[in-house]
Amino acid sequence: MLYQVRKTEDGNNPNLILFDIQTDQVAGVKKILEKNNLSAMDVIPIVNMQLKTLKGKETKYWLDRNRQLKREERIPGWTLTRTYRSTYRDRILDSEKILEGEFVKEFKGGLPTKENPVPVTVEGGIMEKMHLKVGDTMTFDLGGIEIPCVIGGMRHVEWMQMRPNFFVVFPEGLLNDAPQMIVSITRTPDNQTAATLQKEITQEFSNISVLDLSLVVATISNMLNKASLAVKIMAGFSILTGLIILVSSLHLSQSQRLRENTLLKVIGASKKQVRKILFSEFTFLAFIAANAGALLAYLGNYALGEYVFQNHMPFKWSVLLYSNAILILLTVITGLIVSTKTYTRTSLELLRSEV
Repeated sequence: MLYQVRKTEDGNNPNLILFDIQTDQVAGVKKILEKNNLSAMDVIPIVNMQLKTLKGKETKYWLDRNRQLKREERIPGWTLTRTYRSTYRDRILDSEKILEGEFVKEFKGGLPTKENPVPVTVEGGIMEKMHLKVGDTMTFDLGGIEIPCVIGGMRHVEWMQMRPNFFVVFPEGLLNDAPQMIVSITRTPDNQTAATLQKEITQEFSNISVLDLSLVVATISNMLNKASLAVKIMAGFSILTGLIILVSSLHLSQSQRLRENTLLKVIGASKKQVRKILFSEFTFLAFIAANAGALLAYLGNYALGEYVFQNHMPFKWSVLLYSNAILILLTVITGLIVSTKTYTRTSLELLRSEV
């Protein structure tokens, strides 16, 4: 989660969003941004519309059908009745990925009909909730005008990105002249620049709302850092407990190790050979323990990220390598210290202690 939040803090991501820009105000907003040595990282049109039909049937049919189905089989009511704030563009963003189908850049078919619907891309999560697949049809109501659509592609959206994201994206050409609201995103280097820009924008265009995301990101990051500290304290406690268990296990198995080394020395093994055998044993056990622990940790993190927080955990080889190196070193040193008497004492002394 910290990784996801910190991605929004780097120099490539926006931290200021300007809402409710009218089409005739875009040039004026860009001029104010340039005056403050800033640029509009993206200018995003938003068109409000309602879902009218799904798979050729009215939304009322699906709402009535929900009452006859089990909870897990229903289409969530909010997906059928909400206002869809959609956009149109000719490209896929770096925070998106096409999972299935294709992204159509431009619609050149004139007015869409049932025989010639608009190919749209829909976010994968809402497609799953609505039991949709590529090729299914949808019809949207835009101010009394019906827009027949076909799902041409399924998108994965990185919702943690600090920018407007959409369930439905239309190709260029059809909605360009539709009633719309413009959203612009930019990045300010510091709080002073953000405050100055916000003041100038609101003075010039009173209808535009400015949302400073840097404070939101800082607050979330602070909360997650505190949670991370608590996890680290628990991890430290677990490691300390593990060390105690390691020493206890070595002490408990010391008598067996003494017998084995006594036999080895009786048949002619030197101290150096016994030390090598112990070194190999502890190294092998530590290697198994480190990788078993890492596997369980990664599986647990993956399950939490995928099914609880809906994000993807980054896999870092460095963590695996460091954990192997540190745990092997720690186990070998502890094991050799605890087992000192098994290879420093002579075979005669060991035989007498056994008797």
